[in-house]
Amino acid sequence: DANVAALGEAWKGGGKGCENMVLATLGTGVGGGIIIGGKPVCGAHGAAGEIGHLVVNTKETEPCSCGKYGCAEQYCSANGSVRLAKRYLAAHEDATPLRDLADLRCKDLFDAGDNGDAVALAILDQYYDLLGRFLANICCTIDPEVIVLGGGVSKTGQPVADGAAKYFRKYAFHACRKTKIVLAALGND
Repeated sequence: DANVAALGEAWKGGGKGCENMVLATLGTGVGGGIIIGGKPVCGAHGAAGEIGHLVVNTKETEPCSCGKYGCAEQYCSANGSVRLAKRYLAAHEDATPLRDLADLRCKDLFDAGDNGDAVALAILDQYYDLLGRFLANICCTIDPEVIVLGGGVSKTGQPVADGAAKYFRKYAFHACRKTKIVLAALGND
C-alpha cells in the first residue's frame, strides 16, 4: 500500500514530476515508500519502506512495537506525539488545557499549539526536532528531490511541514538541506 501511495504522490500529488522522492506517512505508525528513478524501491527483503524504524533516540528505554528502541515511529507518529506529550506533562507542572483531557489525542496537541498554549508548543518543538532529524537521516541515504508527508498527522496542515523543515535544515547533510518538504496532495486516497 505504501509503494502505491508513493507512486500516486509521484505521479499526481505532492511529488509530481519528481523521479526521486520519499513518502513518509505519519499515522498511528510511521511508514513510507521510496521512489528512486521513478520506481518504488522494495529492497532484498521488502523492507525498504520501513523508514519508521530508523533509530532517532539511542537512549530510549521503552521498546517500539518492532522490538527495537528509539525508532522514529515511537515519536513521529500520531501515537508518538501523544507519547511525547504524556512524558512532558509527567515531567513538568505547567498549566495547560491538555491536562484536562481524559483521552489526549494528537489532534488535541496540535489544536492547543494552534491556540498558542505554551506547553503544547514546547511539546510540538520536541516533536518537530525528532521529525526533522528523522527526515534528515533518510535524506543522507536517499537524497530525494522532495519529501512528501502523508498520513493522519499531515492533516494538521502546513505547520507540520514547516516545523519539520526547521529542524530538517539543522540536521541535514549540506547537499540535502534544500530538499523540499511538502504535504501529500492525495490525502489517504
